[in-house]
Amino acid sequence: MRDYYEILGVTRTIDEAGLKSAFRKLAMEHHPDRNGGCENAAGRFKEINEAYSVLSDPQKRASKLTRDKLRRSLPPLDNELLSRVAHELANRMEMRLGEPLG
Repeated sequence: MRDYYEILGVTRTIDEAGLKSAFRKLAMEHHPDRNGGCENAAGRFKEINEAYSVLSDPQKRASKLTRDKLRRSLPPLDNELLSRVAHELANRMEMRLGEPLG
C-alpha cells in the first residue's frame, strides 16, 4: 500500500486546510468524468479519496501514524527464519501428538 501522504503529495505536518486543498486539486484532475472514463484515472481517483478519508479523520489519521511508526521500528521479515520456525513448531507438535501432522 502506498503512503497516503505521498498519494496526496503533502507532508506529514500538513494542516486541515492544506490537506483539503491538495485533495480537491487532485480529485478534480483525476475525476473519471473529466478523463473520459479512463481506467487509470478512476483507479487514481479512488486512491486519492481513500487517502483523504483516512487523513481527514483525526482518529483514522492517528491510527495510521501509530501503524507507520510500528512498521518502521520492526526489522524486515526473514522468510528463511520464518520457514525454520514453522518447521520446528510442526516437529514439536508431531512429537507431542506422537503422529505426523501431514
